[in-house]
Amino acid sequence: MRKTAVLVLGVLLLSAAAGAALDVGIGAGYRYQYTFLTDFSTYHNPEQQHTWYLDLRAWPYPLQLGIGVSRVFGFRPTGVSIDPYQMAVLTADYWLLDIPLGTLPLSLHVGAGVWAALPMFTLGIRGPVGLRWTPIPADRGFEVSLEIVPMVGAAITPWPALDYGAAAGLTVRYWFGR
Repeated sequence: MRKTAVLVLGVLLLSAAAGAALDVGIGAGYRYQYTFLTDFSTYHNPEQQHTWYLDLRAWPYPLQLGIGVSRVFGFRPTGVSIDPYQMAVLTADYWLLDIPLGTLPLSLHVGAGVWAALPMFTLGIRGPVGLRWTPIPADRGFEVSLEIVPMVGAAITPWPALDYGAAAGLTVRYWFGR
């Protein structure tokens, strides 16, 4: 019992020390998404989403978290257009590659992630691919990011369906601690 308590305390202290040394990037952006909602038999309806979101990254971990509010324009399974509605959107992406492009202030990132949305409960996987630009060489804290994100998922409620498509987004981010 005593060894476990010492081990837990040690892990907590190391985590706190490591957390204090992290660089944290906070960003805001806009994402346009065009998807299709289908059940493979009765409907295949397009949806457009316009999302304003905040994102959070902690370096050196290549994990990016996002939260946003999306305005959705789409159609019912019967094909009749619906009034636009809002959804809350959560994303989590793990960057598998983050490659500088020579001496340019550009880098390429490729990742894998998940997403979820409410109140029309949908969830799925996504594959972000993007470019990051650091326009001010003296200030490595400011960056602009452009992403293309293919995605596939499932709508759970109010009716079960496959949800697939792609999104494109533009983010402006500032890194605190760099």
